Amino acid sequence: MKIAFLDEVTSTQDLVKERIKRGESMEAFAICAKRQTAGYGKQGRAFYSPARGLYLTVALPEKMVQDSQILTLAVGVKAAELLMDWSGNSRLRLKWVNDLYLDGHKIGGILTEKVLGYYVVGVGVNIGIELFPEELAEKAASLLPGADFDRDFVVQMGQAVLAAAKADSQILADYRRLSYLTGKQVTLQLGHGSMSGIVQDIDDQGCLLLASDGKILHINSGEVTKVNFA
Repeated sequence: MKIAFLDEVTSTQDLVKERIKRGESMEAFAICAKRQTAGYGKQGRAFYSPARGLYLTVALPEKMVQDSQILTLAVGVKAAELLMDWSGNSRLRLKWVNDLYLDGHKIGGILTEKVLGYYVVGVGVNIGIELFPEELAEKAASLLPGADFDRDFVVQMGQAVLAAAKADSQILADYRRLSYLTGKQVTLQLGHGSMSGIVQDIDDQGCLLLASDGKILHINSGEVTKVNFA
């Protein structure tokens, strides 16, 4: 897989999608940037993207993806395993469905979009960022503040995404092991409404199992907006 390395872009996700729409490739490819001026995550939220962060987007042709339903979760597992091995920090955890957490703080996320026969997978991680804007300072963190990484590490992350594309439901055992939410009281945003409950597990389709009002619900989409540690 070819990876284009750029200094500064608006968004690696947007650049990859533009290239797909122009019909420039039929194989897997990726773009990595040192900085983003308009990076974004789930629901288009701004993603703070200064130097010493990893900003990588991989385009996967549909034929390469074993199970699209669990793709984001599988990428989370493979990315977390690589980051823990590289940093020596085993405390990294996964917050359903697409966030990377360390000691209660978000350090990164995964964004998966479908575009013209491709799955476009963005991986953004705060590797060595030392300072965050005031509005992020209490909830964001870095894996290794002050650290940097080289192109070989980016290539490894690209390979991790490719490995995740080949994964089947067996990888969910690793996701469960790394789950940040199991046993916690959470609030979920579902469309225009919300619900609360205690996270029981992740099922074999990657759904969140939530105990709420005496029932076990299988939640296949939504966003965890609050986690109660009490």
